[in-house]
Parts: sequence; structure tokens; C-alpha cells
Amino acid sequence: MDLIASAVSNVALPFIRQFTYVLMYNSYIMELETEIQKLQREEKEMRHTVEAAKRNGEEIEDTVRDWFSRVQAAIEKGQAFLQGEDEGRVGCMDVYSKYTKSQSAKTLVNLLCEIKQEKFDRISYRRALKCNFSPSARGYVELESRTTVLNEILHVLKEDSSVHMIGLYGMAGVGKTALVKELAWKAEKDGLFDVVVMATVTNSPNVRTIRAEIADGLGLKFDELTEVGRASRLRQRIRQEIKILVILDDIWGKLSLTEVGVPFGDDQEGCKVIVTSRDLNVLTTNFGVKKVYRLEVLSEDESWNLFEKKGENAVKDLNIQPVAMKVAKNCAGLPLLILNLVEALKNKDLYAWKDALEQLTNFDFDGCFYSKVHSAIELSYDSLESQELKTFFLLLGSMGKGYNKKDLLVYGWCLGLHKHVDTLADGRNRLHKLIDNLRDACLLLEDERDPVVALDVVRNVAASIASKVKPFFTVERNATLKEWPRKEFLQNCHHIFLDWCLINELPERLECPNLKILKLNSQGNHLKIHDNFFDQMKELKVLSLGGVNCTPSLPSSLALLKNLQALSLYQCILDDIAIVGEITSLEILNIEKSELRVIPPEIEKLTNLRLLDLSDCSTLEIAPRNLLSCLTSLEELYMWDSNIQWEVKVKEIERQTNTSILSELKNLHQLSTMYMHINDATIFPRDMLSFGRLESYKILIGDGWKFSEEESVNNKSSRVLKLNLRMDSRILMDYGIKMLMTRAEDLYLAELKGKCYNI
Repeated sequence: MDLIASAVSNVALPFIRQFTYVLMYNSYIMELETEIQKLQREEKEMRHTVEAAKRNGEEIEDTVRDWFSRVQAAIEKGQAFLQGEDEGRVGCMDVYSKYTKSQSAKTLVNLLCEIKQEKFDRISYRRALKCNFSPSARGYVELESRTTVLNEILHVLKEDSSVHMIGLYGMAGVGKTALVKELAWKAEKDGLFDVVVMATVTNSPNVRTIRAEIADGLGLKFDELTEVGRASRLRQRIRQEIKILVILDDIWGKLSLTEVGVPFGDDQEGCKVIVTSRDLNVLTTNFGVKKVYRLEVLSEDESWNLFEKKGENAVKDLNIQPVAMKVAKNCAGLPLLILNLVEALKNKDLYAWKDALEQLTNFDFDGCFYSKVHSAIELSYDSLESQELKTFFLLLGSMGKGYNKKDLLVYGWCLGLHKHVDTLADGRNRLHKLIDNLRDACLLLEDERDPVVALDVVRNVAASIASKVKPFFTVERNATLKEWPRKEFLQNCHHIFLDWCLINELPERLECPNLKILKLNSQGNHLKIHDNFFDQMKELKVLSLGGVNCTPSLPSSLALLKNLQALSLYQCILDDIAIVGEITSLEILNIEKSELRVIPPEIEKLTNLRLLDLSDCSTLEIAPRNLLSCLTSLEELYMWDSNIQWEVKVKEIERQTNTSILSELKNLHQLSTMYMHINDATIFPRDMLSFGRLESYKILIGDGWKFSEEESVNNKSSRVLKLNLRMDSRILMDYGIKMLMTRAEDLYLAELKGKCYNI
């Protein structure tokens, strides 16, 4: 019986189940209508959530997009089915039709329920921000100098796998930010990197803000509460990218990439970093950047090119164009200044352009055009690494256009600018370091000839700052001195620089109780100085007179300058300079190119003298015996192209012998630098062991040589020896000469005549 019951059950249950579809037909149709409505409501609510996410800038997950597609298809399928049923109900359906329709309705109900019940881990996500700066936002205009640097950096990023960090530096306003924005856009557009992120550092960096800028670019939100945790999270996120470029713009000092959360070097092969700064030392010292590029100011042609492109139709006006070209020329090649001017002037009339040109040519820093540039350069000055460097920069600003390294050495030494410097050679090394530091900070221009050159705008900003700290009076080279400053100004004045000016007459005295430097170079050799001219300059440390007539003697008030450390009588007409011997504080005495016949014996009292320059004194004939021996502090001696009587006849017991005053050099134990030309090789001292102490020398012995000052300045060699052996070839055997030859960087020998010497 059990077997029969089981068999009946196996047959009846499927039949009952199938028959249920017939009985539940109307119920399934109504359930389908209900589920369609529910799914439509669900789809509407989900769409609201999606729209909110889109408004927040988030990207919708692909699974959600797929869900909307399936919802739409299912609803359309259900509605089509219901519409077909409405049309089919007009007549009576047989049992089989009801069964099949009911089964389809139930299947659709199940599908709709499944779709409605689907859940998502997340609806949307924040994608990495693209560096899709618009052309106007990038502020970039294709110019040859910029394109060259841009392409070089892109090439290194692409081809050199060993370079993980690149530096770009240049002065304020030169266009570093515009260039790296263009680089970021191009690197991402060309697929050089999967992700490019950029953060601005500034002179007061906030690590949290920098980290947040990078995180925004990566679509990263921090859940960590600590700074260390956020840095670790950012580092982990960056490591997930195969190729990522991080740009840190406008760095002024130290910044720990580890603290920010940026992996670098071997820590992340796929991450490369570009850093920009105004100072090369920030890049090389603080970040160890090996590959650096300097962005220079624009040439005149590029300045006008940029001006034309940004000025559009305004600079094409034939009335305005000539003035516009002058305006562009006076923008110092700084894109920041050019763009500010173009934006301010392109819709203005001719008078506005002329007014702008007036402001530029007169460096009106209170005007509207220079304000940003002035602030930027002053900020660069404020950020210089030492007070010594700041003081040196302001000194350059007070000097006008004429920068001479010989003068700068003297000024720095006498003003006590260089701390912990014991010798002039050390002071010269420090001077070169300061110049290099200002070049690295882009406050001086790079120059292959090695002079000290600054942009006019930089120099005038320096002058603007210096005038508030230590007032000065400067008249540019070849200009006419029309009038002296007011008495009140002179009493507070620290520096006066009159560089080869047209000066008709000097006052009887200048009341300058605070004056430290006086440079008075006059054209024409006619200017006379009154005896009392210096009696109100008791603090004077440096006096430089050029082109003045000091006959029959120097002004008596010179003896009152007890603090004077440097005296230069350059290209002056001199007769009696004995009074110089009374200025025992002197450490530097320069009589270069002056007309003087005799060096007075009083000079031997200058026992503190470190530098004596008698170069190119063609009229100089007599130097007292034992003069050099008394100058025991002498470190540097320059005596080229001077017709000094080197040999002195001395009567010894009824016979005369010839003694060379050059032998006195052996008593100068501090002497480290010597420039000298001796025509007669026979009088050159033979046993000068002291030559071994010379660190820098240019010694010409014998005739036929010419001592060129220009060659001396431009020659990088610090030890040069030139020998003409025609008169006395035995000089090669002298121990002192051997030492000079052994240490010489440049050695010239003439008139060997085929002889062989064992040197």
C-alpha cells in the first residue's frame, strides 16, 4: 500500500503544482504590477543617490550602471508582458494559455525581486583629479627658451630611469609655475604617467595642506587621526600607481618628503618628483637633486612675442605699438610683469601706456605694475640663508650698476662683512661663495665671463631696501653730478658711490659723520680736493679716489682718518703721498695706474698693510730700500708694468755691489699672492725659498712678455710663470724658480735654444 501511495503522490504533486499556476494567474499578474512599481520606486531613489554623488564630483561604479541597465530592461519586459495580457483578456483563455502566462508572470516577479534586493558595497568613488588645466589656467605660451627646457625635462622623465627627482629653479616671476603646469598637463595627456599630482609649498609650508593637495589628486580620503598615519596612507596609495609624477612647486627651504608621505628614490621606482624653487641650494642641499634646470628671463624678442600674444589687438594699434614695444623691453624679461601689464593695459588708451612706461623706466615701486615683482624679490631677499648674504645683497644695491670684484673684496673686508675670515685670500673665497649663492638664489644673473651682473629690477629692489637700512648716494657711471644731496641726508649717509662721473667742483668739506665708503672717481684728471674735505668723515673705512689731481700733495685732512682701512688712488696725478704713512690703520693701499715717481719712505710705517698694488704705474721709478721688508703683514703684492729701479747700488768698503730690493721679499712671511714683471732676469733673487709659500702668482721674468690686466682677470689659473731665458738660462737651476715651476698651472718658456735642463 505504501508503494501505491508513494506512486500516487509522485504523480499528483507535479500536477497540483502545475494546476496552481492556472489557479494563481490573476494573483501573479497583480503581483507583477506591484513589483514593477516597487522597482520603479527603488530605481528612482537610487538615481537620486547617484545624482548626489555626481554633484560631489564622484564617479559611479560600473556595477551600479549595470544595475540601472538591468532594471530598465526588466521593467520594460514586465510592462510589455502586462500590455500583452491586457490585450489577450478580451477573449477567454484556455487552461494551457493560463498556465504558460502565469508561469511567465511568476518568472518576471522573481526577476524583479532579485534585482530590487541587490545591494552594493558602494555607489560611487572619487577618482584621481586630472591635471587638465585649461590653457588660460596654465598661463603657458610657447616660447623657444621655455619649450627647450620643457622638452629636456620630459625627455629625462621618459628615458632616464635612474633619475627620480628633477629640480627647476629661477628668479621670482620668471614662469616656473606656468612651465610645470604645462609639463603636468602634457605628461598626463601623452600617457607618460598614469597619474600626475601637484602641490604648492610656499615660503611657509603646511605639511597637512601639501599632503591634502596630493591626496585630492589621487582621490584619497583619510580616515587616520594622526599625521604619521596619514603620511603612511598617502605613501601606500602612491605605491599603488605604476607610474606617478609628483610636482612640488615653490619650495623655499627644508621639507621632509617622508613627513608628507611621498616615496622617493629606491623607495618607489614608479614615482618621480619634480621640485621648483627660487634657490638652487634649496634643491641640491635640502633635496639632493642631481638633475637641475635653470629657467632664465626672456630675451627681448621673446618678451615682445609674449606681449603680442597676450595683448592681441591692443598692441596692433599703430599708435600704441611703439610705446608697447618699449614697455615690453622694460619688463626685464619677467613673464609675471609682462602678463600683469598686458592685462592692465590692453583695453586702455595711449596715455595709460605712456604712464606705465614712465613707471617702469623710473622703477616706481609704489605704482601698481611693479608691486607684485617688488614683493616677490623682497621675499627672496628675506629668505636668504644668512645675514652676511643679505648685507652683501644690499651693498650691491647701493653701488649702482658698476660691480667690480676687486672693489667688492675691499668693501666686504673693511666693513667686517665676513666673519671668521683671517686673510684676504679667505675673504676672496668667501666673496666668490656669496656671489655664487646670490646666483643660485637667482638674484644675480649667470654670466660666462664671470662678472657680477644683476637685472635692473633686482638691483633697484635691493637699492630700495638698502636705502631704508643704510642710506646711500649713488651717481651712475658717466653721468653728471648736478648737485650734492642735502646736508641732513649726508649726515646720515653710509655709502657714496660716484663712479667716473662728470664732477665740476667739490665742496670744501662733506659733513658725513656716518660715512663708511666713499668712492669718488672723476673724469678728466682735473678735479682738485680741498685740504679740509675729509675732516668730517671720522668713521670712513674705504676711500677710493680716481682721476683726481692730488698735486703737490694729498689733502692734509687724510691724516684724520684713523679708521681708514683701504685707500685707493686709481689713475690719479700724484706727487707727494708721504701723508699716507700717517694712516697706520691702512690694510689695503692701491696706487694702480697713477702718475707717481717716488714711493716715500714713510710708507714703511704701514705695518698693518695686507695688500699693496703698484700695478701699471709707468712713471714709478724709485722704491726705497728696505721698504718691502718693513711691510711684514703683507699678504698680496701687485707690481706689474711698473718701472721701479729694482737694483740699488751700495758702497761697501771702497767697492760697489749691486743689490736687488727683490731680495727683501724673503722677509714677507705672510705673502701668499704676487703679480710681478721683471725684465732683467739677472737681478732676480736666486735662493727665494719663500716662493714656496705663494698660493697665487703671476710672475713674468725676462723681456718679450706682456702683462694684460684683462688676461689676468679672465685667466682661471691662479699660478702662472713665464720665463725668457735669453739673458740668463741658469735661472732654471735656482731652487726658488724650481718651486714656482713645479707648482705652476700655466708655464711658458722662451729662448731655450735647444738646451736640455734637468729641472
